[in-house]
Amino acid sequence: MDGPCPGFQTSPLNAVQLRTSSLSTKTLPKTFGALSSSPLQFYGYRRAMALSRSEQMARIKGKNTTPERKLRSALWRAGLRYRLHTRTPVGKPDVVFATKRVAVFIDGCFWHGCPDHYVRPRSHEFFWRQKLRENIERDRRQTLELESLGWRVVRIWEHEAIEATAHMVSRVQSALITPHWKPQMDWRVILVESVDEATKWERRSLVPLRAEQPLRQTVGRRVTAKWQRTGVALELSNE
Repeated sequence: MDGPCPGFQTSPLNAVQLRTSSLSTKTLPKTFGALSSSPLQFYGYRRAMALSRSEQMARIKGKNTTPERKLRSALWRAGLRYRLHTRTPVGKPDVVFATKRVAVFIDGCFWHGCPDHYVRPRSHEFFWRQKLRENIERDRRQTLELESLGWRVVRIWEHEAIEATAHMVSRVQSALITPHWKPQMDWRVILVESVDEATKWERRSLVPLRAEQPLRQTVGRRVTAKWQRTGVALELSNE
């Protein structure tokens, strides 16, 4: 049968009808062949392509993420009243208790170097290494400057906000009411280097967020356990 296959939408460029039995890139004019690598693409179909890491990262929201909403809901149920993304002397934390001068940040595991879930990208390593370092330096600067001005800073990993919500609420409550409150030690992965690609061993360098301590290094199998938010959206919708 002559003409396009049933169900295909003929593009404006496809003025000349082709026989489906001989449909191939060889039968297309050179001008058309340069526009498409396959006959299906010529007929208006585009093959699904995997997103690059940059494209994946661009789709991640910076505010009102699922971990943020989960923690905020729990804080509210506990009777704690707060403001969202309110301007402070240094930046806009995710949750702010202005009268108590307590700032809460919910940090993404990939963006901020979670010791448990940070996974070294396999492509564009220099770019992502610099990005990670810049994020950690900004986290440190915000934290130390706020604390120098009398604020209390609570930093919570996104997986903690989901998996240990009640404990994180207690941590925030402690910062609000404890007279001589002290933040816990907070380590960040700042560099991951391959030791042996064949055995997939890597060296991870960690730095403390607040204290001026030397790097702590660990060597082990490549970490590939990205934290997943399975079932979280459904749970939130039922609350």
